[in-house]
Amino acid sequence: MVDASISTLTFLLPTGDIYDEEEIHQYCHLGCRIGGRGCIGHHPWRAGCPVCHQDARRLKKNIPMASRNSAEFKSRYGPWAVVTGASSGIGAEFSRQLAALGLNLVLVARRQERLARSKLELEAQHNIQVLTVACDLQHTEAVAELAAATAGLDLGLLVNCAGFAVTGEFTQHRIEDEVSLLHVDCRALMMLSHHFGKKFVARRRGGIINVASAASFMPLPYWAHYSAAKAYVLQLSEGLWFEMKKHGVDVLALCPGSTQTEFAQVAGTSMEGMDVKPVVSQAIEGLGRKIRVTPGLGNRVAAIIPRLIPRRLSILLGSQVVRPARS
Repeated sequence: MVDASISTLTFLLPTGDIYDEEEIHQYCHLGCRIGGRGCIGHHPWRAGCPVCHQDARRLKKNIPMASRNSAEFKSRYGPWAVVTGASSGIGAEFSRQLAALGLNLVLVARRQERLARSKLELEAQHNIQVLTVACDLQHTEAVAELAAATAGLDLGLLVNCAGFAVTGEFTQHRIEDEVSLLHVDCRALMMLSHHFGKKFVARRRGGIINVASAASFMPLPYWAHYSAAKAYVLQLSEGLWFEMKKHGVDVLALCPGSTQTEFAQVAGTSMEGMDVKPVVSQAIEGLGRKIRVTPGLGNRVAAIIPRLIPRRLSILLGSQVVRPARS
């Protein structure tokens, strides 16, 4: 007989989603606390509650876990992939996981020394080819430079990870910083999606992963421009998903919440984050199968709440999410 809390949790898991081990334990920890079956207080699942771990082992037998056939993935989205923002964070993790699937990589970022180090590591570990392109996507000519550098490659995948935020009141920022945010987070992503998307349509296969954000789901005071920019990315990606699927091209919007990367430090805020590995693995697993991937239980809940409450209340809740880091 299946325990009631396990069957309830299985029912609550969104249909068709792919889960990693971290999320399975999060769901089981929630069910354990709700049912009063062992978890007293708010300890993390890693603290070793035997009920949580037993539930997780049983639940993993009944739901799909993240995995991807490398030969199938390479055939559909290879042999070359472009990854922007590849010198750190989500972009660097995409580079590692795509290399493990056997794709050759074009790594794009501003910091040449980090790109060079990644090139050596990935080529040695995975027996692939890596091309590095050091450029700043806030400049219009950067997209043309990248297009020229990749002109002779058989590209099948674009991963737009480059982006940043500035934290605080909009009118207190330099307008130059806000324009740079717009150019990197929106304009460059759009131009690259258009340039490589045309090539993918012509070859009748390929994929685009655009990194949006959980910040795209509601207005966020102190990240007003950033949340608006990521809403643009989400809307664009979902529209392109429909337009391009008939041409054999898959488009996915990845909407991570706070993640353990340099992002918060650069943005001038402080947040605890989700490990970057399951964020990326869920995106790779979802490409060609889903329109949007939102890793993490809390982020999925955050995606639903704004649809259920008045807009003014949504803004008030958003005002509690972001706080500038104290100096």
